[in-house]
Amino acid sequence: MKNIRHVVFVIATMLIVAGAIAVTFYYKCDVGKLKATLQTARWVFAPLAVLVGLLVYPVKALRWRIILGPDQNVRYRTLLSAIMIGFMANCIVSRFGELIRAAVMSIKGEMRTSSAIASIALERVFDMATVILFLVLALQWLEPSAVRGEAGRHWMNLLRGARFPFGIMLGIAIAFLVLLRLYPRWMTGVLAWFVRLLPQKFRRKVEGFLSTFLAGLDTLRSGRQVAAILFLSLVHWGIQVLFFLLAGYCFPDMAMTVPGALLVFAITAIGVAGLPLPGYIGIYQAAILGAAALIARGSEDAWFGYSWLSWMLNIPFVVLVGFIFLWKENLSLSQIRRQADSSKATAD
Repeated sequence: MKNIRHVVFVIATMLIVAGAIAVTFYYKCDVGKLKATLQTARWVFAPLAVLVGLLVYPVKALRWRIILGPDQNVRYRTLLSAIMIGFMANCIVSRFGELIRAAVMSIKGEMRTSSAIASIALERVFDMATVILFLVLALQWLEPSAVRGEAGRHWMNLLRGARFPFGIMLGIAIAFLVLLRLYPRWMTGVLAWFVRLLPQKFRRKVEGFLSTFLAGLDTLRSGRQVAAILFLSLVHWGIQVLFFLLAGYCFPDMAMTVPGALLVFAITAIGVAGLPLPGYIGIYQAAILGAAALIARGSEDAWFGYSWLSWMLNIPFVVLVGFIFLWKENLSLSQIRRQADSSKATAD
């Protein structure tokens, strides 16, 4: 009976989410224009794009396992379940995915919530570094002369001028992490001095993040481990770039290239991280159309269709697979949410 109620709850939740997405989609999108554009798409690439998009998460789980280090005896399957459930929750309510990932690990008895949160904070840094690297590569690769319109060329020139500061920032961040790992006491003192300069309302949040990040940094024990994490970060997000490339192949008019896919990925990743709306509806499409303004290839209608088609080949499938993992683990969203709230209250 419990399993039947759980299945009914999962199905009902999925219907509610699908209905909310459908309503938002109807009011925020020119449905007629989108339908006409999608009718011209080459759907043969869509199934492959879906499979590639889902392949991101097993690689992410493998990277998480390496981040945790040999001291944590954690099953790979549980890590993958926590990631899929967390991203499913992010797609629905936003911002809670990381806490939910940690809560799943705690409920399954694999690790303490605090340890999971610390490793996720460290994971964020590797993700941010990879996104910046891919953005620098895209800006280096794309030529301003190939950009659409005068305004697009203006913004491309500004971004290309910023690629060197971005690269320097990335180098400084990596050097800082190395120093932080080698000389934790001295570097922590430097961080504490900078944090004291912040306004009071930001100081507590920054201090909380730093404490969890430093706890996660303790899991890094060797250069080989760091190299493996960096490699999997490149593979992990490289697969996501491949997803955007394959989704672009659905619209021949766009002639999507690897530099274009890199730019789309970087801008989209920054957009959804900065403004994580439920389902990422709106910000996801706006980020892709922002990338379109910097790329001359393809019509505006093709980019409009691409912004929605890539979303449809990505977010709904993540939600679906997340619910499947939720069901397989015999968990409920309310149970996980209670654990996440409890963990957050303890942290606060």
